[in-house]
Amino acid sequence: MLSAILFGVVTGSRAMTGMAVLCWFAMLEWVPLDHTWASWTGKIVLTVIFSLAALSEYVFDVLPSTPSRKLIGPFVSRIVLGALCGAICAAAILEPAAGGAILGAIGAVVGTYSCYAVRMSLAKLFKRDLPAGLLESLFFLLLAIAAGILLHHDALNAQALEFRVG
Repeated sequence: MLSAILFGVVTGSRAMTGMAVLCWFAMLEWVPLDHTWASWTGKIVLTVIFSLAALSEYVFDVLPSTPSRKLIGPFVSRIVLGALCGAICAAAILEPAAGGAILGAIGAVVGTYSCYAVRMSLAKLFKRDLPAGLLESLFFLLLAIAAGILLHHDALNAQALEFRVG
């Protein structure tokens, strides 16, 4: 369930990006969630809401007044969203949601602290935060897409295995 960890790491950096990408993959039926508890992720309304939230997060993240992701509120929300992303990944590959949630939450904790350290290093290197923030947003959007592609592949394998066994 590498995808659960990766979506957690993404969520540690950009809280809404993981859910936005998962919603897109579900809506486009690249991740099969139709007959699971997570089928709601494929709804167009949620895809739009999470996409707009992710886009607004990219804008607000580079503002000087934005609070640190390590403060209790943003940190807890990242853990919760990382756990949710992980549970959705588990549903897509026909695994228990609890395992995916745990991996997603762990990924979010790792992502929050490691990405903060990298961001601060990049900001020092550029002598400005804006380029560091933009690079961070781009990198984690691409990582979320890569995690979605991995999840797509794993879901197809899980379905094929269930078909052979069932």
